Amino acid sequence: MFTFLRQVFCHLLWPEVCPLCGRMAVPVCPACLDALLPPPTPVCPRCGVPAPCPAHPDLPPLFFGTLHDGMPRRLLLDLKYRGQSSLGIPMGHALGRLVAACPSFPEGDLVPVQLHRGSPRSFNQAQLL
Repeated sequence: MFTFLRQVFCHLLWPEVCPLCGRMAVPVCPACLDALLPPPTPVCPRCGVPAPCPAHPDLPPLFFGTLHDGMPRRLLLDLKYRGQSSLGIPMGHALGRLVAACPSFPEGDLVPVQLHRGSPRSFNQAQLL
């Protein structure tokens, strides 16, 4: 009962609801984000087949968070184009948890795609992530 009352009180201060589970006072739940991110699997950066690729054995594998489709796509578009900047930090934390779960990531790089000059957005989504 106390947890529900605390959520209602927080929702009055921060009127946000997780678009996946409906939990109040959060832009999106960490558990919901983690459920959207499959375990990192290596793919060939040239042809996209699972690594190691027989056609390109000397290329280092590429890891990605998730496909740009469905709910992950909607959340990213909400962050970038619908002014829901509060999604950035939880999405960045989920990405960090995914990177930490990737066994061979420490030798790689994480590449943020910056905002282009003259963008009408009032925030930088790559910085929030």
